[in-house]
Formats: sequence, C-alpha cells, structure tokens
Amino acid sequence: MISKGGSEALLQTLVDTARTAPPDYDILLPLFRLLAKVGLRDKKIGRKALELEALDVTLILARKNLSHGQNLLHCLWALRVFASSVSTGAMLGINGAMELLFKVITPYTRKRTRSIRPLLLTSAASTCSLVTNL
Repeated sequence: MISKGGSEALLQTLVDTARTAPPDYDILLPLFRLLAKVGLRDKKIGRKALELEALDVTLILARKNLSHGQNLLHCLWALRVFASSVSTGAMLGINGAMELLFKVITPYTRKRTRSIRPLLLTSAASTCSLVTNL
C-alpha cells in the first residue's frame, strides 16, 4: 500500500475532508487511525505530511478539539507519527505544537488520562527530532 501511494492518498483525503466547512469527524477519525497505523511502516510519512499540508491541518484540528477528548486523541496519534521525521519534528516545534501539548496537560483530569500517553509520545518524538537535527 505504501509503495503504491496509499499514504499520500490518505493524507490528501485528510486535508480535503478537514477543509470542508464543518469537518466531518465520522470520516476524519478513521482516517487518523489509518494514518497512525500506516505511518508506523512508512518512513517518509513526516515529509509527505509536510508536503501535502496535512501537518498544519492536523495541528489546526487538534487546537479546535481541546475540549473533545476523542477527536484530540486521534489528532495526537497522527502528530506522533508525523513527528518521527526530523524535518517534521522541527516544523512541529516552529508551528507551536509544544504549546498545544502544554494546553492539553494543564487541565489534567481523569477524563483526559487517555490523551496523556499520545501527548507524551508526541512530545518525546518532537524533542528527539529536534535534538537529532541540532
């Protein structure tokens, strides 16, 4: 699937679906799940997400869904996969992903415990990418 352009197709579908007037989360959430699974096997997923602007779209969706735990969780899993690339990790830092992560951690309650693990993994991946880049 990856060698035939499947990850690019998923990323493009994500961008197109997210840019509709009210984003359809019935389509977006399964897309994020698929991207998280496919992205673990695709070594260039971060670069592809950066080129197709899926990184920006995912950050925007994460910022809009700070109060919706399930939607935020899926965005964080996708960001974790995207952050595995050095260049994408650097772009996440530039675009304010760390501030977003702190906004999620701050109102820590029992309801948000499922969001903390992907949040920490995203933070670790971004930090490792930045350190490797330096």
